[in-house]
Amino acid sequence: MRELPAKSKYRPFYEELFKKLCHRIAGLQSSDGFWHASLLDPASYPSPETSGSGFFVYALAYGINEGLLPAEKMLPVVDKGWKALLSAVEEDGKLGYVQPIGADPKKVTRQMTEVYGPGAFLLAGTEIYRMAQDAPREHTNISPIRVREIAEMLSDKPQGIGVSYKDRTFWEKVKQSDDVQQLLLEEAPLLLKKGMPPFVDSLYLHLNKTNIRLPGEDMMNARYQYLFRLTLAECVENKRRYVRAIEEALIALCNQKSWSIPAHDRNLNNYKGTDYYVDLVVATAGNGIAQCVAMLDDRLSPEVKARVQCAFREKMFRPVYRSLEETKPFGWFTVTNNWNSVCLAGVTGAALTLLPDKEERAYFIAAAEKYNVYGMKGYADDGYCSEGVGYYNYGFRAYILLREEVCRATQGKIDFFRNSKFVRIAQYGKKIQIVNGICPAYSDCRIAYRRISLSSIIVIRHLALFLPKSNRPFP
Repeated sequence: MRELPAKSKYRPFYEELFKKLCHRIAGLQSSDGFWHASLLDPASYPSPETSGSGFFVYALAYGINEGLLPAEKMLPVVDKGWKALLSAVEEDGKLGYVQPIGADPKKVTRQMTEVYGPGAFLLAGTEIYRMAQDAPREHTNISPIRVREIAEMLSDKPQGIGVSYKDRTFWEKVKQSDDVQQLLLEEAPLLLKKGMPPFVDSLYLHLNKTNIRLPGEDMMNARYQYLFRLTLAECVENKRRYVRAIEEALIALCNQKSWSIPAHDRNLNNYKGTDYYVDLVVATAGNGIAQCVAMLDDRLSPEVKARVQCAFREKMFRPVYRSLEETKPFGWFTVTNNWNSVCLAGVTGAALTLLPDKEERAYFIAAAEKYNVYGMKGYADDGYCSEGVGYYNYGFRAYILLREEVCRATQGKIDFFRNSKFVRIAQYGKKIQIVNGICPAYSDCRIAYRRISLSSIIVIRHLALFLPKSNRPFP
């Protein structure tokens, strides 16, 4: 049905056959939602059976989605069957009640599974997901019309902002740096020898017992940095020496209970996997992981990249979508401080780097387009940052990154810099200096804070391109 051309002379025959089979199968569903090993004598085979049930749910849901089957009659059958399949899934993800290969289908237990069972389950799940996505909503947060408009601006394939290892001209230049030489000669080989720092549950839970943050945060950061540093070393050295360790690190991070730091997971919902919350660290570290995958490209196995996709949908993309469309937006969507820009930059960057579907990528751009204004509201009209110089650097740098991600992806059609207020915000970094880079220590800022981000100058020079010569802040 999926492959047969719409205008094929044989299509009407197969569509009619499909409809007849589906109507007959629907009528043979048992009261528990399953289809049993014997369709005509289910009492003789009382055990549930998930592989056949999965294929039937898949076919019926497909028929509804394609308009071949009446939704009002078939939806209750599909819903009942899907709930039955879900009831056969263990806490660890194992699907039970899969009839084994053999001559006696009567002895099917909850502990039995075979690879074709989860295959049928996943096929059914794809059509259930498609059904949910296509279902009309009375209210949508992010406009579907705007999403489709943005999708037309995007390339067919996702693209990160990092530079691929294949660009040898770029990486040969990077290699000349003293810091990179130290990475190649000392740091990376030592990291490879020691292996990835373990995820220590007691350190993650340390905060809830002692109210001390650093042990858990340092443990998490070391794991992320292990991946980031080895990826940099592999891109520069280009000898495949670090690929295996990088793949193992990616799988370890995918399996990691939480990507959030303990301070943002006080109720342990992330740690327990019950309700994922996307915080600053999930967003920024997640974007870093996504860039590593994109930079290494075909150096990574398809299996590892597929596992990364699953982990991001579980821990980032689905929670963000759910918060926007099904529950309520995470607080940082409308907060007027650095969290807004930092989280939007991380989530949007990861989505644009990993998601193969253009409309899915467009959804995250549309969300950033709608909500980035809240972070900008945190700056005064004259560009002043009440959070202090440190958080100015942190938040505004993230805003610049967000703009770069979206501007590149849309080929310049969406540019968050096109607003005169941003000129004043960018000038803050220059104007707040007292002398020789020394800044006043106010709000959440260290005393004698000296370093002003060069991003201010970069933004001002970029914005100057859009201003009349008489109004340009710099020549």
